[in-house]
Parts: sequence; C-alpha cells; structure tokens
Amino acid sequence: MYLSSIFNFESLTTVRPTLPRTLLVAVVLIVLFESLFRFSPQPWTEDPISLAKRVELVETDLFVKRQLKPTVLILGSSRAAFGINPEILAKSLNLRGNQVANAGYPSLEDIFLKHFFDRNIEHLTEVTLAIIVVDEYYLMTPKEDLEGKKLWFDRIFTFRTKIKFAAYNLKVALGMQKPIELNFPLAESGMRLYPGSQKRFSPLDTAPERFKSNLDGYFKNKQIDLEKVKFYETFAKHLNKLGVTVLFVQIPSHPVFESEKLRLYRSLNHQHLEAMSRIAAESKSHFQVFLPDSGFELNDKTFRDAVHLQPEGANAFSSFFAAWLVDQQLFKKIL
Repeated sequence: MYLSSIFNFESLTTVRPTLPRTLLVAVVLIVLFESLFRFSPQPWTEDPISLAKRVELVETDLFVKRQLKPTVLILGSSRAAFGINPEILAKSLNLRGNQVANAGYPSLEDIFLKHFFDRNIEHLTEVTLAIIVVDEYYLMTPKEDLEGKKLWFDRIFTFRTKIKFAAYNLKVALGMQKPIELNFPLAESGMRLYPGSQKRFSPLDTAPERFKSNLDGYFKNKQIDLEKVKFYETFAKHLNKLGVTVLFVQIPSHPVFESEKLRLYRSLNHQHLEAMSRIAAESKSHFQVFLPDSGFELNDKTFRDAVHLQPEGANAFSSFFAAWLVDQQLFKKIL
C-alpha cells in the first residue's frame, strides 16, 4: 500500500507509448533519414550517384584547364584512365598533343559516357575516332538485380551504406568534416594517376588457387545485361551518325586470368566477347581484344592490381596499341 501510493503504479502503466505513436515516430525518423541521404552532398569515394560530378571534373580538366580539341577521344572507366597514355598515341599518330584526349575516369561508364559526349559536343566536333575501353565485366549485372530481387544481406549492406552516408552528411553539415573529393590527378601526359605511393601487385596475389576463390565470388550469379548491350550498340550508332568511327578495346588484364582453373570467369568472359562482337557488328563499329601475350611484356611489376596497369605498364601497352593503330588501314584513312 505504501509503495503503491509513492510510485503510483497505475499511473505508470497509462503513460507507456501506444503502438500508433511508436509507428509515427518511426515513420518520421525514416523520412528524415531518407531526406538526409537523398538531398545532401555525398562522398565521392563511395557514392554511386556522384558520377555526374566525375563528368564535370573530366570536363574541367580537358576543356577548361587544357583546352583540348581532340581528334581521338578515349572513353571508359578506370581501365581507360590508367591504361592509355594519350601523349604516346599522339606522337605515334603524328598528331598534336591536344588532339588526343583521355576522358577515362573511375566508374565512368554506361549512360555517363553519352552524358559526357553530349554535354561537350562543342569541344568534340573534330573527333574522328572514339576509343571506348571495355572491361571483361562491363556488360554483367547480378541476376538478382535483373530480376528485381534483393537478397537479405544485400538489403543489410544497402542500409549500412545509407547509415554511413547519413553520418558523413551530418558531419559535413555541422562543420566536423570537410567534404571528401575523389581525386585522381591528370599527369602531364594526359593520363590519370593513382594518388600517393604506387602499390605493387604481389605474385602471391596472382596465385591461381587464391585468385580463383575471389573471382568466383565476384562473378557468381552474374550474367550479361541485355539493357547494357543495347545501350552500347545505340551509343555507337549515335557516334557513327556524327561521323565518328568507334573502336571498342579490351586492355589486357593480368596473365593470371588466362589460367585454366578460372572456369567460371572464362565462361562468362566468352559470353562477354560474343556480346561485344555483336555490338560492334550491329553498330558497324570495331572491337579489338588485347591479351597479356599480345606481343609486349606485362608482368607483376607492370600491374597495380589484377586489372589496372602501373604507369610503366600503361606506357608499354600504349606504345604497342599506337603501333597497332598505325598498321590498320581503316584508321589511317580517318586520322
């Protein structure tokens, strides 16, 4: 009786939040969270929707700072950015330095290539050859995404990523952190560079047994995305109408990719090559694959990782590629 009169247990039970109130609070928090995520600036290093900012950065580097007027335009993601030295191509093709532009940048692919080209058409009126660098996995998408399904761990990862974005945006808004910028500077040669010290690819990293488990995990449940196939076919036709010859190029990956043990990768890569060949045929373009044994030496020292070349590796490939272009009668006519 005494305890009841002091603590008033009956009144305590009446102030517990009701279920509708709890749901309302949850909805308000979710709306605030989504608003913070969707409408605040995102960190370039992780945010997939920051690709438009990357286009603007490339535009500034090529057309504002360097004022290029290219005859040869290189397009693609990081494989293009770090894999082709435009200065070497210009010298081999007897072009001026400002006539070859490498517009490659990490993750810049698919619709953003067309976005870049169409936005800068006034700077690209003299382009006669567009070199589009494609990866072995350029046309692949997880089956779950194609079917509109998300596995439970994908949902958790997506939610975790949003939490990270929200925390980042809050810190920037409160002045606790400066905005992160993705910065792969343009070297004097016109090729992108990795910031900081150069990483070397260890031979241990390329042991087929070790490499196989990583690749199988990456390529598992992936398949050719017909929407991407259609995009590249349409984009190539679009360039052709503008009088631009299109050459799709696959830059060599590390020789470990040639291992017979990588059966899943080899199967999917075969599908990729067939799809790229069809794209080239349907769009009246050209497709050339360069393998590690194409005629120049590539090894552990020339690779930063399994698919990206060190500057010396890029220079070696660029020299070989430029000589190949010179030998092609078709490209002699347009350059």
